[in-house]
Amino acid sequence: MLKTPGKDFQLLMGSLKGGITPEEGALLYRLASETTAGCIIEVGSYRGKSAVALALGVRTIDEKYRPAIYCIDPHRTFIGFYGGEFGPQDRGAFYETMLSTGAFNEIALINLSSPVLSPGWNEPVGFAFIDGDHRYEGVKRDFECWDPHVIIGGKIAFDDATDKSCGPYQLIQEILTSRHYEQVATVGKITVLKKITDNTTDKAPLPCHRRLLVACDQLILSGGLLRFERVGNILRRWGHKVAFMVMNNTKPEIDTTLPVLSFAEAAKMSWDAVMVPGAGFPPDTIELFSTLNERNFGTRVQHILNDQSRSELFKQVNRAFKPHIVIFNNKDWPVGSFTDFEADRFYTLLGGIDPITFSPRPYRSHTISSNNWIVGGLANKNPWPLVDALENLPLSVTIRLFGIGDPSLSEKYASYIKAGRLELVGPILGENDLAAFYHAVDCIVMTETMAGWSNLVAEAMASGVPAICTRHGTTAFAVQDETALVIEEPTPTAIATALRRLMENPRLCSDLAENARKTIVTFSWDNYALQLLDLISHDGARHYISSPEDGLYGKWPLSERLQGLGSLLTHASGSSILDFGAAEGVVAREFLKRGASKITGFELDPERVKKANTLCSPWGKAEFRVADLSDWSTFCKTHGDCMQRHDIILYLGIHHHLPAGQRLNILSDIVNLASHYFAIRTPLTVLNTDGIDTMLARKGFHLMEIDEGDSYSEHLGPIRIYEKSDKGVAKP
Repeated sequence: MLKTPGKDFQLLMGSLKGGITPEEGALLYRLASETTAGCIIEVGSYRGKSAVALALGVRTIDEKYRPAIYCIDPHRTFIGFYGGEFGPQDRGAFYETMLSTGAFNEIALINLSSPVLSPGWNEPVGFAFIDGDHRYEGVKRDFECWDPHVIIGGKIAFDDATDKSCGPYQLIQEILTSRHYEQVATVGKITVLKKITDNTTDKAPLPCHRRLLVACDQLILSGGLLRFERVGNILRRWGHKVAFMVMNNTKPEIDTTLPVLSFAEAAKMSWDAVMVPGAGFPPDTIELFSTLNERNFGTRVQHILNDQSRSELFKQVNRAFKPHIVIFNNKDWPVGSFTDFEADRFYTLLGGIDPITFSPRPYRSHTISSNNWIVGGLANKNPWPLVDALENLPLSVTIRLFGIGDPSLSEKYASYIKAGRLELVGPILGENDLAAFYHAVDCIVMTETMAGWSNLVAEAMASGVPAICTRHGTTAFAVQDETALVIEEPTPTAIATALRRLMENPRLCSDLAENARKTIVTFSWDNYALQLLDLISHDGARHYISSPEDGLYGKWPLSERLQGLGSLLTHASGSSILDFGAAEGVVAREFLKRGASKITGFELDPERVKKANTLCSPWGKAEFRVADLSDWSTFCKTHGDCMQRHDIILYLGIHHHLPAGQRLNILSDIVNLASHYFAIRTPLTVLNTDGIDTMLARKGFHLMEIDEGDSYSEHLGPIRIYEKSDKGVAKP
């Protein structure tokens, strides 16, 4: 199996009969390797040469995410635009190519024409290569057949697209005029377009015309704000409205293409969502965030763009802003680590890159200059240990830093600058200029000690440049000795040691660059923008438990909700259960899995009741109802059919939420419904104040088990399980 479109790939492309050059085959290979959403369609397959390039490309993707490839060609007798003769004989040659290359494992041939096949097609298309009839009418027909199935952000490539007399060229000009696609690449005679909006009328519309506001203190040159500049421009192309709102009137450091509004201006408008990225704001700005809870600002979204080292700063924003949704942009915040934050939902949405702008040139197995090794890095993100590493490196090593660094940098290292070993190139604002920077270095070194998403490393990887980095902001894509050299601490010695490994091992450089590119292209700003729109579409429901596989995005681990129930679950089989405070039904589900005969649950939140009924519906033995226990007399009248004895009563996390003057009487009535077991979870202070142990003892219950683990939350207390001491009652 070929790993990359290298020399073996070129030889294979040269040996197969078909209409594409090896360079064009390499383009198809790359486009296929970057298709991680939707399937791949090829219209016009001839004898399978281009299909092989596609198949080898998808093999670079993890098997779980590999797209299907469908080759659409009826293989009927046909005379092409340039006079070529095609027919059934090519079908046989196609099969031979599939067998000889093994590409049949990835390829499905469909011997139908586009007009026959496409109307019933129901699979989204991430990439389409149109290489059938090159007459204008023919290529337009194929495009119109498949365009409705291509996802936003998907790509369409046309062969013979540079010949002005040929149909693809003419059609592309029309497509670009419609502004639904943009041209992203041309290699040889193949032109690639990317879909940026949907012009089909028979589809449900995008969640378009959303009005999104990004609130910040001031527009400074930072990765967090540049992220929303990039994403904002993508969303605007899709028909949304995105603007910055600045609280500080200082001169912007970035030349944004998005509208920039003051707080007063933004407050006069209506927004679907307001987003606050970052932390470390001045106190007056944080106080101003508290005014964004007016209805006209819509859903409030807090973006956590760093690891936990800045936790306290993010908490300050969280308390003032009171977001509906919190989005982490890295995996440094596992469930259970952010329980001090308030929000209805908590999501993780990793960052992205532009895989077209930041794309590799063929990787060099040697340095750009035979007399020098150029190391790229950031001047404004802890550059000191990187420059200090020069002391332990050959004179042939030059460090080239971009960004606005500390003024003392040039003073402290004046001798290195004079000797040409340190170059400070200043800020690079344009992405094309930034891509050129990556192409002009032999590797990059990232030395940050706190970060959420390292643009430096991600963009370098996409550009085919080997990287040395810390774990901060890179855990999603930097794997030691596979995609990068990861250093635990950014010391001069560690940096110099890693650089020497790269300098002495060209094969390591190329392997890291190739593997990193395959990994990082799965992260794109287009995909980020699509997911962001989905996550901020808030339905008002507040989630308690985190169980993404169940569609739950709360802040408490599922394991904590279940902790301490082990012994009681052993008595579930055949038991009838009342579940007071059932939440989303995750506890009830555990009892159903172990054979509970019937569960009736009560919860105040209608959305949680709806979720619980859905979650437990496969067992058909559970019913959840909206109920308010604080109005106990009304509860008893409304749900009198449940007020008989049950084998097990679950009373978890509910007691301390009831009115203090009534809750002991309510608890007394509930305990009377328990035939065998009663489980309660409430803070120890409430347990002792209300004398719950004493009251249960009077009713014939003794403490059977208490979870004494040190991992339970103090705000809930441990689960305490009581058993009925009544000897005349058979146990389940």
